[in-house]
Amino acid sequence: RRVHGGSSEEMLLVTVGTTKFDELIEAVDQLDFLTTAKKHNISCVRVQIGAGVYVPQRFGWLEEGKDGSGGGSGGGDWNGLKLSFFRFSNELQRIVSQAKVVVTHGGSGTVLECMRAHKPTLVVPNELLMHNHQQELATTLDELHHIVKSSPATLALKLDHLFQTQHTVRPFPAKSDEQFLSVVDNLLRQ
Repeated sequence: RRVHGGSSEEMLLVTVGTTKFDELIEAVDQLDFLTTAKKHNISCVRVQIGAGVYVPQRFGWLEEGKDGSGGGSGGGDWNGLKLSFFRFSNELQRIVSQAKVVVTHGGSGTVLECMRAHKPTLVVPNELLMHNHQQELATTLDELHHIVKSSPATLALKLDHLFQTQHTVRPFPAKSDEQFLSVVDNLLRQ
């Protein structure tokens, strides 16, 4: 939750890390995704596009260096839903902490950061990277009910599911970094 100009915003953050994941960004730019976010009282969607080539058509750049830091007022608007994107930010951890929900690629560092922040997290593995380890990690964490796994094709449907079931998503225990590292280690050894 973020206070912005005296009003409270429910922010949904989408992050792809430092890589390129245009398929996810294209899915976020679709009306079914935006309609689902608005249906669940999201008032602001901020999208980190990383090194991607695809630029969201309904979104506008965030002001203040286009890095996602600060309270930039730039961006687009769709039916009262504020839309903005940026490439990279040194403030991503702070932005994650302000989000109501996070949609992220399957990078282990980002997933762990979202789980540590106790954010309902929708993980969309980038199947073009890491020999499908993102897929394996997301599947395991989904089976343990720590996150909800999606694909770009099912993004709106899975976002709706995450909002409907977020109270049943199990928080990741604070002292279980060893458990997480064990899951990652086991996946990498396969």
